[in-house]
Amino acid sequence: SSEYTQTQFSLGGAWTIVPAFWLRANAAYVNTSSSALGSVYVLGAGLGFVPWQGTQLGLEYEVSDYPTISLGGLLVHQITPSVDQRLWSSLTALLHLTIGVQASFASANSTTDSTTQFTLKSTYQRYFAELELRIDSWVMAVQGWGGSEAFGVRNQGGLIINALEEHKYGGVAKLGYQLTPGVFVLASGSLESFNASGVDSKSYGGLLGVTFSF
Repeated sequence: SSEYTQTQFSLGGAWTIVPAFWLRANAAYVNTSSSALGSVYVLGAGLGFVPWQGTQLGLEYEVSDYPTISLGGLLVHQITPSVDQRLWSSLTALLHLTIGVQASFASANSTTDSTTQFTLKSTYQRYFAELELRIDSWVMAVQGWGGSEAFGVRNQGGLIINALEEHKYGGVAKLGYQLTPGVFVLASGSLESFNASGVDSKSYGGLLGVTFSF
């Protein structure tokens, strides 16, 4: 049977050391009943620095351990440097651009899965850019990316790609609204292009969520 169950647990936090410098850490665990997907443990950390007003430099690191995947003993190290640049601002609006590259380094006991014919590469690079506009309580953003990605960790551990497939390009459009200082509503739509079992495919997704902060 191709049916399986999967559950993800995530935990993260961020700390401002001084006004121009911050640190963050995250941990996640994905439990799946499919050996082709593989359960995974993820640990991550990141830092950000504001060298001058309007510019933020970031560096993130994630390590993913797949002890049960069919490739056997898969370990992935991921490094993501990024630059966030303010393009325009006023009293009630802000436009900024984020660009970066996600570099992954993978190793496993076997590089080929006999069922899906997936072949593991030693390195992957995903290049991304996001343009975000904030006006009063509204947030609008578009993101696009290209390159190659397998077993990637995105959104500081919020999204973990644990399937035997290589992702090629994608995009996301977001619309959010700050209802109150502690309640944020977000709607988004996404496109993802990937190769699975030797077949190029596309997936489309939508998300409607509410975030509470205290």
